Amino acid sequence: MGDTIRFKVESMVPNMTGYTEYHFQLTDTMSSGLTVSADTLNEKVTIGNQVLTKDTNYTVEIADQTITIKIKDFIKYQAQANEAIVFEYSAVLNEKAVEKDKETNTANVEYGNDPNQLDKGTPDTVIVRTHKLTITKTNQDGSEKLAGAQFKLYKGDAASGDPIKFVKLGDGKYRVAIKNALNATDTLESPNGNDGVKGIITISGLDAGTYTLVETKAPDGYNKLDNPTTITIQATSNNNGTDVTVSGNEVTVKNNKGSLLPETGGMGTVLFTVVGVGGILAVGYSFMKSNKKNRLHEKK
Repeated sequence: MGDTIRFKVESMVPNMTGYTEYHFQLTDTMSSGLTVSADTLNEKVTIGNQVLTKDTNYTVEIADQTITIKIKDFIKYQAQANEAIVFEYSAVLNEKAVEKDKETNTANVEYGNDPNQLDKGTPDTVIVRTHKLTITKTNQDGSEKLAGAQFKLYKGDAASGDPIKFVKLGDGKYRVAIKNALNATDTLESPNGNDGVKGIITISGLDAGTYTLVETKAPDGYNKLDNPTTITIQATSNNNGTDVTVSGNEVTVKNNKGSLLPETGGMGTVLFTVVGVGGILAVGYSFMKSNKKNRLHEKK
């Protein structure tokens, strides 16, 4: 969610022998979970080793979810038949991506000497998926699901950056927040079961990869975990991305019952130290006073 997805389409310069006019363009239609805009498109067009310049060598049109890149005065590349034409551009995965099983974009090239009757190549479709993570919070033997535990989730190591932010969809249900999302939070809490399954947190909109889950608050009556939990979501696909197998996206986090002893330097230790020092000072003062009296008696 919120990631920029980079796409690359490869074609080649057709044989234009005998023509005095020729046209070549790319079209790509994306599904609603991919945001297409001029600000984030960041397109790059190359023919052979030459990087083309926008407006001078090509134009870009964006209409709804379809982008069209037209190469201007294409006939001038006639001598470069069979050289590679490469289009690169980006789209941003948005919040609609979690509503469906997958997002797609289908690209095709069109070419010919008549701009009103262009031939089409073979279309190619890319599938973009996000993944879900399920966190189940239980007691030590797994016999009871626990509410009230709070976590933060980090991409990679917890020391590598800020925790991921989420939008809460319901009790225990979250999705990754896009940039500048309202009411975003970086705290995940296991639900009490009023509007979801007790103790189970479900997160949607994640990429495959390694994450670190840090417990920041334990359920009442339980000890907070000292060590973070490493989560690795793996996805393998075949059949051009149609069939996907996901693993590592379900984790159970267990807590022990009990309450932690005060840490060194806690209020109990500090009070004990202060009282102890005060006692020593009082005894010392009493001892010194007693000695002073003795010395006075001896002088007399």
